[in-house]
Amino acid sequence: MGQLPVFNAKDKPAGGAIYSYSLLVPKTSKQSVEAWKFGIWLSSKGQRYFNATGVWLGDLETLNSKDTAKSDNWAAFKEAIDTGEFLPTVTSYLQWTDIVRVMIESVILGTTTPEAAAKTAQADAVKLLYN
Repeated sequence: MGQLPVFNAKDKPAGGAIYSYSLLVPKTSKQSVEAWKFGIWLSSKGQRYFNATGVWLGDLETLNSKDTAKSDNWAAFKEAIDTGEFLPTVTSYLQWTDIVRVMIESVILGTTTPEAAAKTAQADAVKLLYN
C-alpha cells in the first residue's frame, strides 16, 4: 500500500485516496489468463455495469457520461469524489474488527468450532448492519 500521487502540493487528492481500486490476479492463480480476460471485459463494460447495478467501476467514461449524471444521488457522490472528502456513515470499524477478533480467538482458544464461530460472527455482523 502507498499514498496515491498528488501532483501539486496545494492540491487535494482527486478522489483516488478515498475511492481507488485495482484489478489483481495473484501469481499463484491457476486461471490467470481467464482472470485477466474477465478483468479486461468487466472494465470495458463500465457504463453497462453502472446502469445495471449502480456500482461505478472507476472508469472516466462512466464518471463523465450523461447517463451517469442522471442517476439518483450521483451529484452528491461525484462531488465527494471530486473533493476527496467522502465520509460515509458507517458503524465504528472497531466494532467490525472486534467481531472478527472474537471469532478468531474463540477458535484458537478452543471454546467453539470454526463453523459455530463463523455463524456467531455472521449474526453479530447482521445486528450491526441493522442497528
